[in-house]
This record gives sequence, structure tokens and C-alpha cells, in this order.
Amino acid sequence: MDYPDVEIRPSDTIFKADERVENAFEAAGLGLMAFDGLNSLVELAPFCHFFQVVRESQDGGTDIVVVVTKPWDEKIVIKVLNYLLEILMDPDPPGSRVKFQFYSPYDVPKVLLSVFGTTPCCHFECRSLLVARFGHELKPDICQQLAATAAHLTTECFQTRASLFDPHGGELVERLVEDRFIADSECLEPINALISLGCFYGETMRAQVATTSAWAAVKECAAWPGIVFAPPDDDGEARVVFNPIAVTRKFYRSRKKGSLVAAGQELVKRCHEILGVSRRP
Repeated sequence: MDYPDVEIRPSDTIFKADERVENAFEAAGLGLMAFDGLNSLVELAPFCHFFQVVRESQDGGTDIVVVVTKPWDEKIVIKVLNYLLEILMDPDPPGSRVKFQFYSPYDVPKVLLSVFGTTPCCHFECRSLLVARFGHELKPDICQQLAATAAHLTTECFQTRASLFDPHGGELVERLVEDRFIADSECLEPINALISLGCFYGETMRAQVATTSAWAAVKECAAWPGIVFAPPDDDGEARVVFNPIAVTRKFYRSRKKGSLVAAGQELVKRCHEILGVSRRP
């Protein structure tokens, strides 16, 4: 539903901001119920309060209002995000859908709008976050789980079948990124979705090249785990490194159509030239 516009001023205390929001909701025929324990005990309490929308029918969902009067910094973003994830994962009543609305005199960070938005892309981003965690200390052993997460969410969010053995995985990821995420005006910073889709893309390439491969932390891939392809009789010297997460994120930024498919073709070519292996039939 549409919520009332509320002007929160930088000079407002959190209590004055609460009053402005509560009056606007009352005028719109809606009430707000404060999370008293959360609003009084947490570190954010002097400048951030949480409310649940009260109306005659919740329509199977729960609506949460967040009021913040202090300029957003990384620490505030992380704390608000973690509290909202707790609410999202354990809604009241259980099983209900949760929607979020933010009020602040400062621009709400895109990452919060993307994670807690209402579109299928936002849902994909939020669910990916639970595994990817913005890529902080991303370990190679989690990449296959991220790939499976992306395959599951592709079906759940977009009603599109996805398989880790799809020989056209690069094309599928390109279509999802271009037709869904780039076109979505609400999901503006889908870093977790791109990480999970990059892992999915990587797994489809592993399935295509007929040789030994594994996710690994290698210097060629810098911040992200990459995939190391080695010959069947690995002597520890010949290898090909591929960074599908970086390639996927680059495609999102450049929007150069066909770049994931081209990167996959180049990988197969290099594996043939350097390792003497070919594409699986």
C-alpha cells in the first residue's frame, strides 16, 4: 500500500520525528505500534525507532516503519540491516510477508532499499544476502551453496528454471541481470544477487569443461574466490583461472551484451590450449 509522505527535518529529535510520522499515519487512517523494547534498549535508540503498522486487516503481511534522524553511516546501516533481517526471518504472525518503509531527513542508502524492497529482485537480493553477506570474507567453500541459492531463487522469484548443468548458463545469467535487475528501479544495488549469480555462472562453466576444477582463493581473482581448472593428470603447474563473480559484476556495470557468453567461450578455448581438454559433449 501507499504510505503518507512525511517531512523529517535534520534538526528533529527522534521523538519529534516519531510524532510527525504518527500524525501522518493517523491522518491516513493508520496506526503505529512501537517496538518498545527495541526502541529503548538498543544502541540505535537515540536516533532510530521501529514501528509496526496497525490496521484492520494486515492482508497476510506485516508492515514495519523505520524512523532515522541521524546521517547514515556504515555502522548505522549495518545495525539497521541486521535488526530488520531478524524481523524478516521471524515475522509476527509467523509466515506473514514483511514490508518496510523508511523515514529520514537523509537519503536512505540504496543497499537498504534494495534488500528490503518489494519486487522479486529485492527478494532475490535479500535471500542471497543471508549467504553472501555482501562478499565479506567470502570463502571458496561457500560458492557452491551460493550457486544453488541462485538456482533456487531464479525459480522462486522469476519462475524460470535454472540448472547448474545448463550449457547456456551464461546466457541465462545475462537475461536475468539485463531483463530483471538492470530494469528494476527499486533494486538499485544488488551486490549479493550478483555474487550468487556469479557463482551459478561459474558452476555452469565447471560443468562444461571436461577436467578437474575447484573454487579457490587465488591472487589472480583478488577479493573474490575464483575457479582453478587443472589437467586430469595435474602436475601442479598448468592451470587456468576463471573469475565468474567479477565477470558477472562487470556485466552489470558495463551492460555489454554477450560478455558472459564470450568470457565462457574464451575460458573453454584457454582450457583447450593450455590444459589440452575440451568442452563436455
